[in-house]
Amino acid sequence: MNKKLKVLFINFPTFTPSSVEACFKATPTTYLMQVPLGIAHLASVLEIQEFIESVECLDYCAELENGPKYGSYEVFIDTLAKEISYEPDIIAYSMNFSTQHDFFVRCEERLKPLWPNSIMIAGGAHATNITKDLFEQSEVDFIVRGEAEDAIVKMLDLIAAGKTDQASSIQGIYCRETIQDDQPLKICEYPDLEQLPTPCWHIFDMPRYVEKYSETFVHADRRNSCSIMTSRGCPFHCTFCSSFTLHGRKMRYFGPEWTKKAVMELYDTYGVTEFVIQDDMFTVHRERTVEMLTELQSLPVPDMALSVKNALSVNTLDDSVIDALAATGLETAYIAVESGSEHVNHNIMKKRVKLDKVPGIIEKFRERGVPTCCFFIMGFPGETREMMDEGIAFAESINSDWCTFNAVKPLVGTPLYDEMLAEGYIDHTPEYWAQTAYGLREFDTKEIDKEELNDLLYDANIRINFLKNYNVRSGNYDVAAKMFKNIVEDYPYHIIAWYMLHVCAKETGDLDQSSAYLIKIQKLLETDERATGMYLKYGSQLPDLKGLDVKLRQGDADFRVNASTSISQQLDADMEVASE
Repeated sequence: MNKKLKVLFINFPTFTPSSVEACFKATPTTYLMQVPLGIAHLASVLEIQEFIESVECLDYCAELENGPKYGSYEVFIDTLAKEISYEPDIIAYSMNFSTQHDFFVRCEERLKPLWPNSIMIAGGAHATNITKDLFEQSEVDFIVRGEAEDAIVKMLDLIAAGKTDQASSIQGIYCRETIQDDQPLKICEYPDLEQLPTPCWHIFDMPRYVEKYSETFVHADRRNSCSIMTSRGCPFHCTFCSSFTLHGRKMRYFGPEWTKKAVMELYDTYGVTEFVIQDDMFTVHRERTVEMLTELQSLPVPDMALSVKNALSVNTLDDSVIDALAATGLETAYIAVESGSEHVNHNIMKKRVKLDKVPGIIEKFRERGVPTCCFFIMGFPGETREMMDEGIAFAESINSDWCTFNAVKPLVGTPLYDEMLAEGYIDHTPEYWAQTAYGLREFDTKEIDKEELNDLLYDANIRINFLKNYNVRSGNYDVAAKMFKNIVEDYPYHIIAWYMLHVCAKETGDLDQSSAYLIKIQKLLETDERATGMYLKYGSQLPDLKGLDVKLRQGDADFRVNASTSISQQLDADMEVASE
């Protein structure tokens, strides 16, 4: 008789190790999380199987917001694990991001002695891309490569039947004995997305995810928000993206009826009204995109809002798609420009964005009341300082409501990673993987050293988003003020954001509020070294501060720790900041 299996998924924080460590010292004031869709989809196919007794999730990501209560990694890992009242038959580690590798290592070291008889499985994008290394660096029994919905059911069916030795015969599933250095590794066969159940939301503490998470960038209101996917795959060949290693290049879709069912489950059960589309390439098929959005508009979800945080592809946008996005409640159009240099975009990063379309697309969204945030990344091998300057000049010319500027980080599994590894810029080690969150650069290249690149990116951020902000220049002071308020909420020491709030208040005739902002800046300069550091670098460009009578503290350059500002995950003002 087959055994019924108890399955325990492990969900890790996506922060860098140093930022996780910081959470044990001070409570994050802003703790944004995305529901782990990979686990949610896998749990949904498992809990309906006869050979499964239970499916649960040990959620270290969600509980990290209470980090000071635990004080250390060891206490945190052990305390939560001991709340599980049974020994799981299967422990399934989910690792989509390389920044999770360090937490996985710490966790596995402590859970293996606690549950010595459990079969340990690892999966996700990171596990897929370092399969051989993971067997060398851990005691996991199996690694599941690629999309695992079909494969994990077959695998656990064999384990339940006592045929564990046959589990690695399934495509995409490996154990130590089946890894051969001279053989390319395969990924699991792709599931039929239309046949999958909707995600298994109930194994998570959903209020933690939906009530504290919002993709709103300009609007001040907060709403219940949750991630969904409506497709998998991406046909493009960007050198910095590893998505193809997991989902492949062929587009596959969840249909409109499946998506509507998932949306209504989230609304009816958890009150979600903002839906974050996490597809790698949501708009690649224009007709399908418009059809999907039109169907969503028909649902009885009041004040529905939409976000496509992985960014919209410029080349796929036309009037019909932009109209449909706006009509479905798109609150901010995140646009993947990546580089304003034609040569870099087409020949180095192979994004191949039609740059001449970008200003028109921004204006089309603006006409429909949708602000834009354009993404830029720099620091590729072969990208000269002149090319970076060209890209920044382009960003300044397009009049986007906001732009983010980040140093590119080579991700495991990408052509960029292989190139930078060959050049000796990075090492194929867990220490490097732990730092692969977009933000500042930690190494030099022959084109530019890290300090020059970091200064270049942050200077562009300050000039374009603050001192020459499009909405301030255009007299849209209310819109600009909402953005600056988002900044000071996440960066209380950001005197330039406070200064721009002063400018907005002064220009609208609210002189009392304008003076209050100047007083706030003065207090920050007297109490916060990061505020002082920002003033020492940029104070000459803030003319209304010249008359301040303040005794400056020693400056601290940590004010620039995250070049992309407030739309990334943030910890509070006394902690390190983790960029996504």
